[in-house]
Amino acid sequence: MPRRSSSTADSLPRRAASMAVGCLVFAASACSAPADRVDLALAGDASVASVPAACVPDAHGRAWTEARATAAGPYAVETVDLSLVDVTRATPPHHRFTGSDVRELPTRVWYPRVPSLLRARTGSFPVVMYSHGFSSTREENPELAKHLASHGFVVVAPTFPASNMLAPGGPNAADVPRQPGDVSFVLDRVLELGRTRGHALHGLLDASRIAAVGLSLGGLTTLLVTYHATLRDPRIDVAVAMAPVAGLFTSRFYETTRAPILVLHGDGDAILPYDPHATTFRSQALAPAQLLTLARGTHTGFTTQAKLVTLIAPKNVDNVGCAVVGSALDSDPTDFSATVTALGGAALGVVDPPAADFCPAGLPEGMDPVRQLSIEDAAVLAFLVAHFDGDATTRDRACDFVSRVLPEDPDVDSFRR
Repeated sequence: MPRRSSSTADSLPRRAASMAVGCLVFAASACSAPADRVDLALAGDASVASVPAACVPDAHGRAWTEARATAAGPYAVETVDLSLVDVTRATPPHHRFTGSDVRELPTRVWYPRVPSLLRARTGSFPVVMYSHGFSSTREENPELAKHLASHGFVVVAPTFPASNMLAPGGPNAADVPRQPGDVSFVLDRVLELGRTRGHALHGLLDASRIAAVGLSLGGLTTLLVTYHATLRDPRIDVAVAMAPVAGLFTSRFYETTRAPILVLHGDGDAILPYDPHATTFRSQALAPAQLLTLARGTHTGFTTQAKLVTLIAPKNVDNVGCAVVGSALDSDPTDFSATVTALGGAALGVVDPPAADFCPAGLPEGMDPVRQLSIEDAAVLAFLVAHFDGDATTRDRACDFVSRVLPEDPDVDSFRR
């Protein structure tokens, strides 16, 4: 794909590319088979601080292996689809779309299968709020969702009303300041359903253990709902972001909470380049924070659909991701300086990100998506277990894996603060 010019005429799509991205995702959900048990849910009613302490590796030795971190958990996985509508907030007009007085948020929930009569004994499960990327949907990462649910997490993934791939008027990345409110609204609704007798989610959700996870523009949403001074949801205890738009945040942005955060970013990301996004996160994020760098890791490789995309672009799946996202951005030349202003500007630690090349020509060979997704599954699960499990030894062994063992792999480098 030709290198994009740095001319004024092209500056808006290029800046848009540094703010938002996602891939066409059509993967369907399925159930996971049982495997070695992680006793997360058996201690579901354990007292957990509102903001978990940073995990400390090497506390008990016998760290997890990657085989354990990637194996399916003990629970079969079920899904339920919810038609949620926030009638108190509007969806703005965009191109041919004249706008709406409401925000429609169709949501899929992956949850551990536990018979109703046994739920009082197993306890409730931590909740993971998953935010998809630009021009994507709630089905962006079903394999990760199933993996987490099989290990005792309830994964909740809405499709955002304006930035999704089928949004009326086309996907609108400038709607991102409204997406933290969408996450909070959906969280309110699913927690309510967890208290509703007879509903599939009744008794399953632990309101004291909540994580935010997201990819790309969804990674930006995750950062906003966790840390932004006015948009954050204080119920978020832990955050994980894959290839997030992080190049626009200074250290001031991260001062609102000490919620632990893990960021995964490929140093071969052609869509949201490692520099400035991962490098800015590394220099500005406050403790407790960890950055896992994937050698030759791509942007598209963090999505389940990358396994199919590799059939089209075996050398580097970002070749397809660039085509999809570039097309969406070229038809939506939004001035994202206005978005930075809407997020509060420098006073709240939000600044214009440095310029970066979007999808330069001649992409080098990228990481095998199967390998990249395996690292993603292992790292995200271990990080969440390290902060949410009711057993201290299990927490520390998971922490040791994500902090020390996984970075020993030649494909992974780690920075911790």
